[in-house]
Amino acid sequence: MYNRSIQAPTVIDKVTKEASAYPIEQLVVVAEFGEPIYPYLKKLDSIENAPGDDLWHILIESDNYHALQLLEYLYVGQIDCIYIDPPYNTGASDWKYNNNYVDSSDIYRHSKWLSMMEKRLKLAKRLLNPKDSVLICTIDEKEYHHLGVLLEEIFPEARIQMISVAIHSSGNARAEFSRNDEYYYYVFMGDSSPTPIVFGSEWQQDGVKRQSTVRWESLLRSGVGSAREDSPNLFYPVLFDTKTEQLVGFGKPVEQGVSGSDYRAPDGTIAVLPYSSNGQEARWRISAERANELYEIGAFDWGNFKGENTTLKYLKKGELNKVQTGIYTVTGYKPNGAMIISSEGYKPKWIPSTQWNIKTHEAGGKWGSGLITKIFGEKRFDYPKSLYAVRDALRMILETKPKAIVLDFFAGSGTTAHAVNLLNLQDGGSRQCIMVTNNEVSKSESNKLLKGGYQPGDYEWVKLGIARYVTWPRLTSTITGFTVNGDPINENYILQPKDPVSKPRYFKKIDFTNNMELNTASKKKGLLSLIDKDKNDLTQSMIKADTEFIVSDEHNTSFLFNIDYKDEWLDALEDMNHIINFYIVANNREYNNIKKELENLLGDYKEIGEIEVPMSNGFPTNAIFFKLGFLNKDSVALGRQFKELLSVLWMKAGAIGECPELDDSELPGYLFFPDNKFAVLLNETHYASFKDELDGHSEIETVFIVTNSEKGFTEMSSGLGVAETYQLYRDYLDNFRINVRRS
Repeated sequence: MYNRSIQAPTVIDKVTKEASAYPIEQLVVVAEFGEPIYPYLKKLDSIENAPGDDLWHILIESDNYHALQLLEYLYVGQIDCIYIDPPYNTGASDWKYNNNYVDSSDIYRHSKWLSMMEKRLKLAKRLLNPKDSVLICTIDEKEYHHLGVLLEEIFPEARIQMISVAIHSSGNARAEFSRNDEYYYYVFMGDSSPTPIVFGSEWQQDGVKRQSTVRWESLLRSGVGSAREDSPNLFYPVLFDTKTEQLVGFGKPVEQGVSGSDYRAPDGTIAVLPYSSNGQEARWRISAERANELYEIGAFDWGNFKGENTTLKYLKKGELNKVQTGIYTVTGYKPNGAMIISSEGYKPKWIPSTQWNIKTHEAGGKWGSGLITKIFGEKRFDYPKSLYAVRDALRMILETKPKAIVLDFFAGSGTTAHAVNLLNLQDGGSRQCIMVTNNEVSKSESNKLLKGGYQPGDYEWVKLGIARYVTWPRLTSTITGFTVNGDPINENYILQPKDPVSKPRYFKKIDFTNNMELNTASKKKGLLSLIDKDKNDLTQSMIKADTEFIVSDEHNTSFLFNIDYKDEWLDALEDMNHIINFYIVANNREYNNIKKELENLLGDYKEIGEIEVPMSNGFPTNAIFFKLGFLNKDSVALGRQFKELLSVLWMKAGAIGECPELDDSELPGYLFFPDNKFAVLLNETHYASFKDELDGHSEIETVFIVTNSEKGFTEMSSGLGVAETYQLYRDYLDNFRINVRRS
């Protein structure tokens, strides 16, 4: 405590030599630029919801530049993913530079922003694993072009890509066009790349690419380039024995100039040639040689034998690969030699495009500002990221890295740690999140506090800073499952993937007096435009005057316009398991019969399941809250230094288990922390005893040795047999000092 009655000190200006008096409570101790400073981590709080678990998330209250300098010592080359959501520099009161908010009238605001980002990104690069890691940086249109150039300058060896993410369905009003998206820069280091993953139903926008059942491809080519003249060598006969109806072989291409109707099959055989639905000569998709290879291994099949109209199909390379790698299971073989394949348990995976328009990614929706309100009962943070936008952004990088270290040094409301915990809950991972944020209060709050007579550093000021008022409370609330007011959080997480769930297909009958009512392309297109828009993915360009039905490999809807072509339609639908919506022009009796045939033919379809988990369950994990402080080298005793720096050693050793603390008793020659898997040799004269005791601690993975001798450190560490050893200088502060490294 200080006495406000003490006489105000006098400060002499170095330039003008004028003296000024200031209230003592306004004085702040600072260091000269470039002068060494000595950081340590002071524990403020912790939450343990998984006793005995080694995983601890970390929040550091600090200016992120100084925190990054310390993290450089602790994690150089070890971070798997950095996700940051820096201030967007919109010209509003959203970020400070030298303690002043930078507004739109500042002609240097772009250069100030770039300078701020450059210093931090250069440090961030040293933290990333150069062989396999990713930096994700979000931004909007105010600085995305500047940021892109800066990233290319700092990461010339990386591969950089920008994603557009829709975050406002109604748009965010701006001077000209309403903005509804923002951008995610992905910086891929080394061998890193996005991983194909299983997405939920809201990502299912092009059904054929997301099908979860085996697909046999029609041998007949359709669409653009499907005419005989487009590939004459693919107009060849597939020959069947007229008596046994079994495949005999694949003939040579029919000579050019000889029509299909003039072709004569060898005696005792019947030829199936490629013809389109309108009777025009077409072409097969693959060569006769490739078709024969597939037939030999059971990857070629046909439907009910109908002579020259028999439907032929085969397994494309991707589907065959799933069989050969065991993703699909071969349960038997048909009499014709074709494999019987089961896809039970298979979940399709893919890498999305560069445009994400996903409802759960909205910042102002249920999983952004709505979630903040659920946790706090009030609005405490402007423009929080959607939990699922961050979860998905991370998941595409960390799906195959269950023990990844994730860093966010613009932690804000703490969405990143929340997303990491959600990802761990979904797949059982143990990814660790390290977050850094300052404890600044908003401009409006600081104005109110100043008017109330409070100063930075006062309790009333500090408790409203972002780290203590938003970031840490959110982290603890989501871990425990209770709001800051002590009530269970009344919301559910949506998790996927789960095993595919069987669901019925959709059928709809359309009544017409007779087929003459649909005898033109325009009438059929008009009918198509009237059916359910939320289910129909067909386009009017697919319809011509002679179109009697639509079956497509690339659409999940099928349409039967003419009941007279029912058999041909059913043949075309065989194994088209991705089609889930059916529209049938027929009377009641015809419709009911066809529906039964379709249900027997295709059965239910399987969709990727989703489950809901109550947020009130919390997360089985732990977290610790530090404040980055600075020690006075001249006034701190050696023992005190070590106790202050023990938390830094804990992080250096992997932040395993609960961070240890020491009392004020005298330090021994060495210390063992078996729960944290590290030990410290404080006095090298105790090396022999330390080594003997270490032999009985097989759990120890990291050892710190205090010695000023490089040679002595090498000799001692070589005989310990542990994974990692680090040298600490006797003047402990020199190990971690910022601005000037020990030579």
